[in-house]
Amino acid sequence: MVKKNLTLILIILAFIPSCTPSKYVEIGDNKIDVIIADEQKEWTEGLQNVVSMSENSGMLFVFPEAKEVTFWMKDTRIPLDMIFIDENKVIQFIRKNVPPCSTEPCQTYAHSNIKYVLEVNGGFADKNNIKTGEKVENIESFD
Repeated sequence: MVKKNLTLILIILAFIPSCTPSKYVEIGDNKIDVIIADEQKEWTEGLQNVVSMSENSGMLFVFPEAKEVTFWMKDTRIPLDMIFIDENKVIQFIRKNVPPCSTEPCQTYAHSNIKYVLEVNGGFADKNNIKTGEKVENIESFD
């Protein structure tokens, strides 16, 4: 009986990840799986020490209101594209292929009136023809 129950539990657990809704945003035809950073600690750490990300994934920084934001690449190990998005969910600015920074002082990247910043692999914006002025869909669910 114990073996039968254990088997049933393992079968159920095997299906849980596929049943869990993934978090994603869409830009044009691109669906990007995202990790949400919506607290100070997450904003500070960002993608530090991440050595790789899958092709269509990234981190979405969500701020309580639109404001000037400043980003840096301290202890980031991979180049990133930073996509700055306003409160209307429109891309305002794209900083492309920002290089990692392992020694200070690290360069900073700022933009005003920003509610979200999407960090993806360096080269993602060019590869997927993402441009300023494009609308970002499914982002409102993270407010």
